[in-house]
Amino acid sequence: MKPDDPRSDELLVAAANAGDVAAFEALYTRHRDWVVRLAQRFTGDRHLALDVLQETFSYLLSKLNPGPSGLTLTARLTTFLYPAVKNLSIAARRKVDDPDSVSFKIDRETGELQLIGDAQGLTIDELGRIAAQTA
Repeated sequence: MKPDDPRSDELLVAAANAGDVAAFEALYTRHRDWVVRLAQRFTGDRHLALDVLQETFSYLLSKLNPGPSGLTLTARLTTFLYPAVKNLSIAARRKVDDPDSVSFKIDRETGELQLIGDAQGLTIDELGRIAAQTA
């Protein structure tokens, strides 16, 4: 991998969609400092910002696929990354500020609500009791 890959972000994304690991590494190298600076502004914490960096590029990697389902840039890559960094930063800050909070996600295939993190394995009744105790 060359850190100073001369290809545009659009070409690197297209190559990464095709499985070019060096292209993904070049995108990471090119944008990591920007992601960390932005995440640190949102979180106020360098360590959280580094966590957000990892999650942001994991998210980007999940969007890269061969064929028409892959990521196609219609604007700058930072325009695509900004909302991810912002939302991941807010979630990271919220988790630190309220460690007893419970996070959920919806399984897209089944439509079921799933608990994330420390709340996994708790029943709805147990969650209700915890909520009543902290209210």
